[in-house]
Amino acid sequence: MLKTWEARRLETVLQNGKTKPLVIECVRSSIFENGDTDLDPSKVKKLFVVKSTGNPEIHEASLFCELFGNILARDLGINTPEPVLVNLSPEFIQSLTLVSLPSGLRLRPGLAAGCEFIPRLTQVVPGSFLNDDELSQAFRILAFDLLTQNPDRTREKADGVGNGNVNCASRSGKLLAFDFELCFSFLYALSFGKNPKPWQVSKLPFARSHVFRIPLQDRTLDPEDFLSRLKGLSVARLTELSSSIPESWCSRFPEVCSHISQVAKNTPQFEIELRRCLK
Repeated sequence: MLKTWEARRLETVLQNGKTKPLVIECVRSSIFENGDTDLDPSKVKKLFVVKSTGNPEIHEASLFCELFGNILARDLGINTPEPVLVNLSPEFIQSLTLVSLPSGLRLRPGLAAGCEFIPRLTQVVPGSFLNDDELSQAFRILAFDLLTQNPDRTREKADGVGNGNVNCASRSGKLLAFDFELCFSFLYALSFGKNPKPWQVSKLPFARSHVFRIPLQDRTLDPEDFLSRLKGLSVARLTELSSSIPESWCSRFPEVCSHISQVAKNTPQFEIELRRCLK
């Protein structure tokens, strides 16, 4: 169940991404409404990275992908920043008139997609050493990105798809995946050859450019936990995972649900395809 937070103060605008996400200090919406001022401020206030339909190249479908991709990744055992909903009130939007915002930002009141802002992260460098725990997470991330046809975690552009940004960081010896807006790229009718089946991931043009493909080659991998979780992704489970995302953002959910369900029903073939990608 996604928690809802209330935007209170703009911390900064991140300039290193095309969507110009905002870092916003927020308070828990329910706490704010109840007027409870006796709680520990460290538990009431938090910083979140926020994207809304007012950010460049962001629309309701990409907000769905951002949130549902994050939720799904966590359900498959991947470390990610906590996904949340952030309410941008009219008062908060009005306060931004006093701030110099980058061109292209046209924020409007309403709900936005957010995730926990985690400082002092070290961006993963392609080809860098990974410890055993990181290798385990790296496999999960690669499998997830191929499952969801996410081309946005590659070493370089692959056939014009993706942007060479690995969208993955290390903290205290653990990998953390973030930025899920390009998950489910099959929704955008990108040309990936002769319409491969959803589990035929070795046919995806970005599969061989994934940031973790080379580090995972020639490694002894144990995919059982990931594959067991994947098998559990029934339509009912996927519906449950999406239940707290605003309904207006979920117009493409049936297509996403069908895609993932087909892979879940063909897990043995998906495993073969994963191993083929790592050869």
